[in-house]
Amino acid sequence: MKVLFLHPDLGIGGAERLVCDAGLALKSKGHTVSFATTYHDPGHCFPETRNGTFPVTVFCDWIPRSIFGKCRAVCMYLRMIFAAVYLCLFSTQAKEADVIFVDQVSHCVPILRLLSNARILFYCHYPDQLLSKPGRTLKSFYRLPLDKFEEYSTGRAHKILVNSEFTLRVFRETFKTLNNVKVDVLYPALQTKVFAKKARKPNRFTIPNDQLIISSVNRYERKKGLSVAFDALAIVRKQFPEMKIHFIHGGGYDPQNNENVEHFEELRRSWIHRGPRRRLSTSPRFIK
Repeated sequence: MKVLFLHPDLGIGGAERLVCDAGLALKSKGHTVSFATTYHDPGHCFPETRNGTFPVTVFCDWIPRSIFGKCRAVCMYLRMIFAAVYLCLFSTQAKEADVIFVDQVSHCVPILRLLSNARILFYCHYPDQLLSKPGRTLKSFYRLPLDKFEEYSTGRAHKILVNSEFTLRVFRETFKTLNNVKVDVLYPALQTKVFAKKARKPNRFTIPNDQLIISSVNRYERKKGLSVAFDALAIVRKQFPEMKIHFIHGGGYDPQNNENVEHFEELRRSWIHRGPRRRLSTSPRFIK
């Protein structure tokens, strides 16, 4: 088959790793795989999307990601809707595809159903509306039609998949009108050939009994809740005042993503603000 992946921003993250691995798995079975996206930076992406493993086409990147730092969701949805229209009307990719694999943003699915003959598969990592922080009355009115349309558009896919039993439960609790729709769990694919390599003996080092190392791996996005780690450090520090604590965070950082830049600075200021008050033993080192 010819499988086309339609993904919002083809950068570095868990969802991007998933679609790349899914594409590799399909390609290993003899299928033809290509990618369409609204944003792709060859300097900030997984190697499969820049080394020729998959052909990548960018559509509608002229639509802004936000409006004065706000309305990010609307802009993302519009980018995907316009990309779907362009794919179906002005590109041969959608016309030639047997299956179009959509993930993260379902709002483009009705367009693909209307203008394409391909079977549409929607992969739900997590309901997008639940990733938005609750706001005041104005934001509630802003989110209401977006959330309703997310539920409707998700149900328009020929097939719906989720990444875990947990997400399936959340899916059922969130999208009440889709309770009669069959949804299956498809766990993220793995590149098993990586595990075939001979394991190297790890470099071992001894951590003194009076020290603790805590690590975290996540993108610099507010929805990831990185500030919770600071609260956890405060609790540990209170319970073990004599212990030296080292906190190491590593995560995807895209300088073109305003939220990454803003949240990195927010975390840096928060850590510096907490440091003297919590008597943390060392100064933080942030690595993008």
